[in-house]
Amino acid sequence: MTRHFWVLALLLVGRLAHAQTCNPACASQPPQCCGVAPPPPILAEQCTGATSDVVHFVLPGTGTGWVDLRTPALFSVAGLSGTTTLGDVMPVTFQFTIGTSSASARFQVLEGTTRNIIGQCVTTGGNRYTGLPPLISAQGRALQVTGRNPLWCRYTPTATGTTTDILCFGVKGQVGAPFVAQELCDPDRVEYACGVVVP
Repeated sequence: MTRHFWVLALLLVGRLAHAQTCNPACASQPPQCCGVAPPPPILAEQCTGATSDVVHFVLPGTGTGWVDLRTPALFSVAGLSGTTTLGDVMPVTFQFTIGTSSASARFQVLEGTTRNIIGQCVTTGGNRYTGLPPLISAQGRALQVTGRNPLWCRYTPTATGTTTDILCFGVKGQVGAPFVAQELCDPDRVEYACGVVVP
């Protein structure tokens, strides 16, 4: 790692410590300020090996994978606003407004237990952010976050029947092993950090 990266990390830790200060009112505060823990971080691990032609990414935190199959999108998130949280040691909750939503799904969401397609991911663009962190810590990794063209994935697990929306950002930094064991593929790097969307 370069010295610039670690200087940025130290500055960010100070910024996050200040940014996560809780006010008496819960409105517009990070979830942990109100005694509500944010969902655990979700990292998308890129697949390698024989199955990577079918399953391109796995998301161990969700029990899903992404199949590289482009089809017309079944939803649009253009213009939607909300919050999401990235990181686990010092989670950062931030606001966003989506600009554009692709009319074509980039990935299909595959449920690991049933092997059924349960959703899609679309590329977004022209988004606006308030408080998007440039650096996060997730699962013991220091990761640089890019806000450029993140993926919005919408899926409905068979067991719960509840639709989940996640926003996934490309990451760089400590993206190598170790990985979470998966039956869907043999991962070789972390490509995205995702947060559950709260409208």
